[in-house]
Amino acid sequence: MVASSGTSLASGTRVSLRYVREQTRNTTPAALSAAVDSVEAEATSSVSGSGHSEFKRASGSFITDGFIVGQTVRSAGFTNAANNGDFVVTNVAATILTVRDASDDIVDEAGDAGNTVRIMLKTLRATGRNINLEKNVLESQEVDPDGMETDNRHGFNRVVGSPGFQLSRADYDDFIQFTFGRDWENGFAMTGSPNLASNHTNKTFTRSAGSFITDGFRVGDIVDVTGFSGGDVGMNSRYRVTAVTATVMTVLDPSSLMTTVTAASGRQITLPGKRIDLGTEMQTFLIERLFSDVTQHQLFNGCAVDQFSLNVEPESIINGTFNILGMSAAAMSASPVTSVAALAATSNSPFAAFDGQIFEGGAATAVATSVSFSLARNRSLNPVVGSKTSPDVFEGTARISGTLSAFFENATLFNKFVNETESTLFFRFDDSGDATQFMNIVFPRVKYNGGSMDPPQEGPVPLEMPFVALKKTGLAVPGGTTRSSNITIQVTNAL
Repeated sequence: MVASSGTSLASGTRVSLRYVREQTRNTTPAALSAAVDSVEAEATSSVSGSGHSEFKRASGSFITDGFIVGQTVRSAGFTNAANNGDFVVTNVAATILTVRDASDDIVDEAGDAGNTVRIMLKTLRATGRNINLEKNVLESQEVDPDGMETDNRHGFNRVVGSPGFQLSRADYDDFIQFTFGRDWENGFAMTGSPNLASNHTNKTFTRSAGSFITDGFRVGDIVDVTGFSGGDVGMNSRYRVTAVTATVMTVLDPSSLMTTVTAASGRQITLPGKRIDLGTEMQTFLIERLFSDVTQHQLFNGCAVDQFSLNVEPESIINGTFNILGMSAAAMSASPVTSVAALAATSNSPFAAFDGQIFEGGAATAVATSVSFSLARNRSLNPVVGSKTSPDVFEGTARISGTLSAFFENATLFNKFVNETESTLFFRFDDSGDATQFMNIVFPRVKYNGGSMDPPQEGPVPLEMPFVALKKTGLAVPGGTTRSSNITIQVTNAL
């Protein structure tokens, strides 16, 4: 019998994951562990205009210290209380750090010893925390007369893991961005103040000048309409775009809110929140796993998301995983990467299937029973001579595959597989705590590669439709340019 020594044992309920984006691959940002001192605050930004402010330093470099757009930073020590707080970085130069300051809270204050800015870790809400260091093992082939193995070496190192999650608004925007390889974009609206008319019969909004396409609107977007008044005030609502030309936007109107109204000024169409497409920028981050009850910390650097998977099932919380590849891992340490507590995650309730809708071919479907998909980036780590770690995380081909399950209703969906007809898939998930908040996932071009049915003895007939999401070219971007993507996500929370 082994007696307890009284040593504390780690408990899974006391394990957490904290992360921050890296400015330099596989490198812990210097300003994470040691704040930048003697910083000046300036209310008017020369870089990004209104809604932004700056922190300035007389020497050193914000770039060298690891600051990068999208990080959350904390300022402290300023005499003016408004200058102390948490801000999101919007631009980085050597001696100027620009942050989002939408309410213009920051006021001018000279630099002084004790005025600091530092990079903050964020807490990752997770249902699984299985991120670990793996090593190849090299076996000695030496022939020993005693018949025993004489040596064993550790070879190539890599970090792998697949933290699970229950999808909630705002908590996974960073990891979606890391997966997509592009920053979120916002500020989509009609430009030029054109007159706007509506048509109840055709479910259209028509503008007198300018272009919806140039302004960045697309099929699948969810838009807000405002500015209608009098007997038409009910039209001020939220609609899904089903078709768009330069001057005409066609929408779904399931509640029959639209009326026919002649063109007038003062009306606006905007895209609430922010939107992201698939990109090609490799965005890496570090993760620290904290075992708080035994005061041990494990740091993983050079991490990238290799796969993002999502499952939507009836009577279930929407869940998924982020598969992670990382370049290196440190030994367990009693010292954390930073002495400052990580930023807490939100308390937003997770999305559930009964708070969502599935649109197939542009129309809402009431017979879908589940949908699942995986976005695989096929990123890789590769060994080289002279190092036990990969020199980088290498990009692969982005592939999206999934399965739509539905009750067999008519030939329409099934025949898209038989006839190899391309379609679209849109998913909307609503926040149970705030009906105005949602996540919108758009596959602008899908092809079904199967249509299997196994009719039961009784009850509805299930139809399984595996699909792939393909690249869609010519997707509108504000300013009149276009890009390609096989997936777009829109969320209502701000940048």
